[in-house]
Amino acid sequence: MKWLCPRPVTKSCVIGAISLALLGSAAARPVEAAPIYVNGDECPTDATMAGFDRQYSITQAIACMYDASSSNIQGTAGEAAAYLNTAAAQPTWGTGWTGLGTDPIGFTFTKDAGNDDGTFAIDTNVLHYDQFAVAIKDGGSPKWALFLLPVDTFTGDWHFLSSGGVLSHFAVFGHDVRPDIPAVPEPATLLLLGSGLTATALTARKRKRHGV
Repeated sequence: MKWLCPRPVTKSCVIGAISLALLGSAAARPVEAAPIYVNGDECPTDATMAGFDRQYSITQAIACMYDASSSNIQGTAGEAAAYLNTAAAQPTWGTGWTGLGTDPIGFTFTKDAGNDDGTFAIDTNVLHYDQFAVAIKDGGSPKWALFLLPVDTFTGDWHFLSSGGVLSHFAVFGHDVRPDIPAVPEPATLLLLGSGLTATALTARKRKRHGV
């Protein structure tokens, strides 16, 4: 601190010098990029490819997003909170998203010999949601992109639009746009219910007749 603080060195000068050093180190740190949200089925879009060597697509997607400061995506609850259930994602993405993990049971996919194109399918008997978001993970820059599928779309075509991409895994998220609708009772159930109500009414009449 000799070059900053003249002799005799005072406590206030030392504190000031340390504060300046801390400010300088904070300013030197790179600022992390915020997630980028895009309308359409390409991420990054053609217009924003400068500085990136990887471009992903799901043909059926209506929107996508990526985070250049993140190196992985695994379909976790934390990622759903950070990327989907946020003000930045609204109103396009909706809310109430749940992370379903990487390549979860109920999600299947195909890939070509180059491991850079293929198809996928979602079994809603296993993954009980009416809308899904599917992320493609690679090792390029950006490392991944997450795509929003239209409601009730459970199949798709995935692609690397840039050369050199090799699939690592998929991460999947789900949510319900429509509220749950109670199931319609089967005829046998209705018959049993009707029989029970009839028996209850007859019992009540007998008790009333006998003054019970």
